[in-house]
Amino acid sequence: MIYIEQNATNNIFVNVSQYKTGDFGANPRYLWRLQNAQGRNIVSFYPENATSTYPSMYANRYDVFSFDTFKNLPENLNYTGGSACNLHLENENQYWLGVYEMPSGSTSYNPSNAKLLNSLAFIFVPVENEFYTGNTANVEPNKIYYKNGTGITPTPSNTASPTPTPSITPTNTGTPTQTPTNTATPTLTPTNTPTNTTTPTLTPTNTPTNTTTPTLTPTNTPTPTCPVFTTQYLKTITDNSGGFGKIIVSLYSDIGLTTPTNAICDYVVSGTLMNVGNQYNWSRTITSGSQSSSGATGYGIITDVITTSVIPSCGCVIVIPEIPPTPTPTNTGTPTQTPTPTPSPT
Repeated sequence: MIYIEQNATNNIFVNVSQYKTGDFGANPRYLWRLQNAQGRNIVSFYPENATSTYPSMYANRYDVFSFDTFKNLPENLNYTGGSACNLHLENENQYWLGVYEMPSGSTSYNPSNAKLLNSLAFIFVPVENEFYTGNTANVEPNKIYYKNGTGITPTPSNTASPTPTPSITPTNTGTPTQTPTNTATPTLTPTNTPTNTTTPTLTPTNTPTNTTTPTLTPTNTPTPTCPVFTTQYLKTITDNSGGFGKIIVSLYSDIGLTTPTNAICDYVVSGTLMNVGNQYNWSRTITSGSQSSSGATGYGIITDVITTSVIPSCGCVIVIPEIPPTPTPTNTGTPTQTPTPTPSPT
C-alpha cells in the first residue's frame, strides 16, 4: 500500500531497481503510472530518483522517489534537474500504481513491457481540511465534508406549484328543468344541482412540491461498491523456533493492535526478509473470514522482516501495515582494561 499526500512533497520508498531487467542499460528511468480505481483516468509521470541523496538509513535498502502534489503550482510530469515533478490529482481516493523500467533519458509516457511494481495507492489530505475527501483513512467512514461556498447550495426547487387552477367551472347549469308537469308536484326539482362544484379544484396541489429535498443526491458519493468502507491494521512477526523461520501476519481493528478482526475478502501480503545477510521476498494470503496467516519461509532463521504491501481483492477496505521502529544503535562501549599487577621483587 502506497500513501500519497495532497498539497505536499512526497518521498516514496519502493523496491524496483533490484528487479530491473537490464534491457535498458545500467541507469534506466522509471515511469510511474497511476490509474484511478473509480474514474479510470490515468496519470503517467517521471518522478525524481532521490535514492542516492535521500538522508535515511533505509535508502540503501529501497529506492526513494520524490514528487509534489501542489494544486496551486503548474503541473509538470517529467522531473528534470531544475524542475520538480508536480502532479494535479483530482480524485482523492484509491489508485492502482505501476512502475515501469524505461530507457535512460526517456520522456515517453507509453510504458514498456518491463513492469517492476504493481501496488495499491491511496490519496489523502490532512484532517483539518473541510472539503469532501472520500472515505480516506484520515476521516470517519461514511461521512461527507463540504467547503463553505463551494458545495451544492440547495436552491430549494420551491416550485410550490399551488396550481390553484381553480377550475371554478361553476357549472351553474342551473338548468332548472322546470318541466312543471302540472302535477302540482311542481317538479321544481330545480336540478339546481348547482354543479356549483365550487370545489374549486382548489386542490392546490399545495403539496408544495417543496421538494426541498433538493435532490441533493450529491453524485459525490463515490459508491465504493460496498456498503461500508473499513480500515484495518496488520502486524507481522517472526517465529524462529526449531530453526525454521516462520512469518505470521495478523489483522486488528485498532491501530494499537489489541483487537483481532477478520479479513473482509482475500488479502495478499508481501515483503522482504533478511537471513544470514541475504535478502529474500516473501508473500502470504489472509483468506476471507480469517484473522491471520502463517507459514515457514524455507530460508531458516529470519533476522529482519519488512511488510511492503497489502493488496485486498475487494475495494472497500484499507489495510495499514505496522511500521517497524527505527533501530537504536547499541552502545558497545569501550571495554575497560583491567591492569595486570606486576609482582614487585622482595
